[in-house]
Amino acid sequence: MNAAGSVRAYVPLTHRSLAAAWPHVSGALGFAPDERARRLRGEELEEAEWIAMAAAAEVVVDAAVGERCARVVLACDLPADLRSRPVSAGVTALGPSALDPARVVSAHIDDPAVVAALPEDPAAAAAALRDSALLWYDVSEIDELIEALGQE
Repeated sequence: MNAAGSVRAYVPLTHRSLAAAWPHVSGALGFAPDERARRLRGEELEEAEWIAMAAAAEVVVDAAVGERCARVVLACDLPADLRSRPVSAGVTALGPSALDPARVVSAHIDDPAVVAALPEDPAAAAAALRDSALLWYDVSEIDELIEALGQE
């Protein structure tokens, strides 16, 4: 459940940008269901949030390919009064904003095995990331993930 006055949003990063900034991520752009979709409940709201998370993951595909590292999407609660703009059907971008690490609830990261096996061809590598599911991690695991992904 989101805190009052906040919106569940999905902030895209690469593993390297997260490692460089955590826990002081600033200038973050969050992707969230638009106002209409945020009024949904149950499975419909879950679907709207999944679409917003997928939009966030798509934003960093090229950067992840260029850096040869994992995409990271942080699920967090951003202030509802941030500047917003439509991104696609049902998805809005919020921010930029500094992230409060206490308001990050989970991290979604590409499978390290997928990243290790990325083809050299950038288009093929991007396709491999797009075909890959993001793995869910609790926020308490972020420091360990940063360290583990940095050793690969």
